[in-house]
Amino acid sequence: MSALVRATMREIAELAKDPQWWPTVLARFADGESVSDLVAESAWSWGALWAWIQGDEGRLADYDAALRARAQLLALQTVDIADEVAEDKAAVAKATLRVGTRRWVSERMARARWGGKVEGVGTVVVVD
Repeated sequence: MSALVRATMREIAELAKDPQWWPTVLARFADGESVSDLVAESAWSWGALWAWIQGDEGRLADYDAALRARAQLLALQTVDIADEVAEDKAAVAKATLRVGTRRWVSERMARARWGGKVEGVGTVVVVD
């Protein structure tokens, strides 16, 4: 295990003692920041943070809920982006890319709500 991973694990364990730390991090994720942003800001190991998130079902569920909230934000931003686009081709192309990217991310973060394929959901037909 690298020194960075060990240092990250120690720092996260210390921060997690504060009951407001994880909800604050989740709010940042919901507002558009990413795990990469937090890792870069804190000089942490991405893998160590991800292991910590996945190490508890409640934390992972909280993280997934934050991503669904972010997906909602991204999906709603598409309307504003489309409404504010200028008439020139470059602006339309840029807006189209921004809308398409937000739609793609939203579909993957909250598939059931925003139209992506939902794995493992369907109808089972029993024939005798």
